[in-house]
Amino acid sequence: MKFAAGHGVGEASVPEQPLVASDVLKRTTDNTLVRVSDIRPIGIGTGGGDAPGLNAVLRAVVKSAILKHESKVIGIPDGFDSLLWPEKARELTLKDVSGILPRDGTILGTTNRGNPFQ
Repeated sequence: MKFAAGHGVGEASVPEQPLVASDVLKRTTDNTLVRVSDIRPIGIGTGGGDAPGLNAVLRAVVKSAILKHESKVIGIPDGFDSLLWPEKARELTLKDVSGILPRDGTILGTTNRGNPFQ
């Protein structure tokens, strides 16, 4: 289904499922309309040993997801171990990644000793 993107400037597509009265549409930064329910959060974690640049990657993912794609980012702390304890996960915001480039390691923490089978 197509919707006018405003004043005849172009068209924005909405996912192919039929719209219902309760659907909430949102215009993204690239001028497309999407259902709010179709916007999925991104989960990000760091596993293995510490490595330089992990904070830079986390910062880039969070900034791009929020500013460009208007999506949420869920930080998964302490490597793969936290996949077993989802209550440890938290939403990462722009404030969380502000000023982390010069910091060592990763703001999420990591491990290379976890064994989910024990």
